[in-house]
Amino acid sequence: MSLRTRIALTFVLLLAGVLAAAFLAVSAANRANAQREIDRQLAVGNHVFERALESNRRQLVQAAQVLAADDSGWNGFADFGQHVVGENRRDAVGIDGDKADCTGIVDAADTLDDARCR
Repeated sequence: MSLRTRIALTFVLLLAGVLAAAFLAVSAANRANAQREIDRQLAVGNHVFERALESNRRQLVQAAQVLAADDSGWNGFADFGQHVVGENRRDAVGIDGDKADCTGIVDAADTLDDARCR
């Protein structure tokens, strides 16, 4: 083998070694950066999820307090019937009990569709 071939082969092997080392270093740095970003995103997601859960918990507590403070609604649920709640709703809107015996769907023109009367 000539000197020129040996020098060229040595140069190519050194270049391949340097490229492999650079590739491994960049790959390790990318993997570390990706892991840090994943951990950061998971922490942010966890924080958002905990805030949403806390908000929902507060809404549920507030709704339970409103329900507990509403004696007529509580009695209606306790009786497993709708008559107490229904009577209070009729009184609130000024309807006689006999006139509220029909239920149905009202369309945009305020006409009664699919009326069901007892």
